[in-house]
Amino acid sequence: MTKRIITLASTKGGVGKTTLAANLGGWLATGYQQRVLLIDADPQPSLSSYFPLNFQAPGGLVELFQQNAWANVVSHTALANLHLVYSNDPNGSLQQWVKDAADGRFRLRLLLGQLTDYDVVLIDTQGAVGALQEAAILAADTLLSPLPPEALSVREFARGVAGVMRGLQGLTALGISLPVLQGVFYRVDRTRDAVAVMEVIRSAAQAGELGVMHLLEAVVPAGVVWREAASQRCLVTDLRGGATKEVLDSLLLALGLIPGGAA
Repeated sequence: MTKRIITLASTKGGVGKTTLAANLGGWLATGYQQRVLLIDADPQPSLSSYFPLNFQAPGGLVELFQQNAWANVVSHTALANLHLVYSNDPNGSLQQWVKDAADGRFRLRLLLGQLTDYDVVLIDTQGAVGALQEAAILAADTLLSPLPPEALSVREFARGVAGVMRGLQGLTALGISLPVLQGVFYRVDRTRDAVAVMEVIRSAAQAGELGVMHLLEAVVPAGVVWREAASQRCLVTDLRGGATKEVLDSLLLALGLIPGGAA
């Protein structure tokens, strides 16, 4: 099985990247026994504290970049098969370090190329634009952007992330591949307005108005259970198994992370 690397990104904060990263990774690890590594590349370390740790490594994201090695940076969560590189950059200084380093934007890509212990790597990023976000994008084969179902927000988010991708497009001339950009509707309620907005946005995507972004058929419904799981530091499937398992399975299937018969 080829290792998959998925970066969750948006130019806005608070859209659900961390919640998705934690639950997708945790469900892959516990429900499908895949070996999963979470990387928290956000100075606000929400993913780092999402799950309890059984083992905390001496170092984290800063050491991974600056030492250019995996030694002493991988922590173990309380969930079997789920490991973590935690964020330890509260001042956001790593952003400038990555920008100034000659190979800064490519370092994570090269480091992950050396990694053989995992089936899936999920990278959480800050809701902003910068060198560290670009490094996380260049390291991935898939870029996943959660989209709230409001017409203006979706267009804004899509253009923001697609704009970052356009800025990196010149690297393809050097033989550097860019990830596939995929959007997923997130926090979708059952109102007619939400359904209507999604139809409008899907039509816009088909017309090429969202740039290179492809919209997944899978959607993530709104629900307090996602917040409750985060506050209890557990998987959403632990609180409401059937419905949330179906949601996560549909998303994992759409991303190609589980076989068709598994969902």
